[in-house]
Amino acid sequence: MSTSRCDNSRARGFTLIELIAVVTLLLVVLGIAVPAFTGMVNASEQSLAENTLRVGVTVARDMAVLNGRDSGLLFTREANGRTRLIPVIKVGEIEDAAFNPLDGSLQPNSPVITRDVYAPVPFSTPLQMPRGWTLAGYAEPGSIDAATSSNNAVFTEGWYDSIAYGDTGRNLIQPPAIDPVRDAGHWILPETAYFDRFMQGPGSGEVPNGFTPSVSSAIDINRTPRQSFMVRFDATTGAMSRGGRPALVLDPRPTSLGRGAFVGPTRWMRADRVEDYEAWVDRVLVSQDLDGSMTVDPFDRELRLTALGNFSNDTVLAGAVSRLAIFEERDLLSGLGASGPNRETGWIYQPIEEDGRIAFDMDIYAGSQLITDPEDVRLGITRWVQGDTNFLAMGTFESDGDGDTNVYGDLESNGNPADAPLARIYFIHPGTGELTEVQR
Repeated sequence: MSTSRCDNSRARGFTLIELIAVVTLLLVVLGIAVPAFTGMVNASEQSLAENTLRVGVTVARDMAVLNGRDSGLLFTREANGRTRLIPVIKVGEIEDAAFNPLDGSLQPNSPVITRDVYAPVPFSTPLQMPRGWTLAGYAEPGSIDAATSSNNAVFTEGWYDSIAYGDTGRNLIQPPAIDPVRDAGHWILPETAYFDRFMQGPGSGEVPNGFTPSVSSAIDINRTPRQSFMVRFDATTGAMSRGGRPALVLDPRPTSLGRGAFVGPTRWMRADRVEDYEAWVDRVLVSQDLDGSMTVDPFDRELRLTALGNFSNDTVLAGAVSRLAIFEERDLLSGLGASGPNRETGWIYQPIEEDGRIAFDMDIYAGSQLITDPEDVRLGITRWVQGDTNFLAMGTFESDGDGDTNVYGDLESNGNPADAPLARIYFIHPGTGELTEVQR
């Protein structure tokens, strides 16, 4: 029996030219699809960041209106690099110490600062910005580390009291001079993640075994260990509070170490064991005999300040702001010319172990001709958030590229790049609390 030959019955492979054509087509499709997909992801994260902010502000204002209590929204940065938005409610006031009392130096006539005290809303869950996104708040002129007085002493309040913001350390002997840096307005970042986590506060006598405190100098133990900003709303009316003295907000450090100040009858004062923050803060503020000794003495005040004062690592000193900005962290890093974030903190700050104080990491600007000291970083942040994005390319903060006497809103001119704002700025309506994006 004979067999017929049929060319169509034989398996046929791809030619080299056909394979090249298919691969080329796939590369073209990927070249179109990947940027589009990346753009969709970025747009989605930007939308999520904005919605998170709007929800947080709305929740904070609603609490003031519905509960008849002053309320707010606190912004913090965590050790994992995420930015949290925490709804908080006012509980009371505290006669805080102007100088660190944790080293045992508290005296009856020591200068005091009356501060409002807030606590996280009971059993609420903080909001969280998308990974890689954060916020800045605008500190109005004159609000940074403002001067005040008590018991014939003049000193500063301690809000953003770093060298970058013009403070060289609080001093009873020589009152602080008017400083143009402290007197100016600034875009500030949450500084809540850079402190000795295993200490109750800087200079505390209770040091865990095997741990060496990072904050040790006389000047640095009198600096605020944790600070940030918040949006505040007045009770009943829900009107936004502007200005005023920075408040203390309870934000317990997540560890049981370094809490030797609270043992026996004061064990209940450990903030890491609290479930109802509002009730706990109220008890600490209202109770007179905190240690159960049946007498009210200076030690009770020392316990109160150790738990809830400005120099407690369980609190955050937060000033009120009315303008907020959201942005991707990598955009700010690029705008400042940084080589990348600090490897340990994941941001533009160095860990507290470096110098024993909150400080910008200057090593990430190695080789920069423009960003050479902390003051340059502070100025760069404010300029970049506000919309001056071409100062790095021009090599000067006097970056008026188009010659219109305004460093913001530059058009491309004479080889100088145009300003291209990447931060989204929002103004909070003082009456309604609504967020309105500032068009630039």
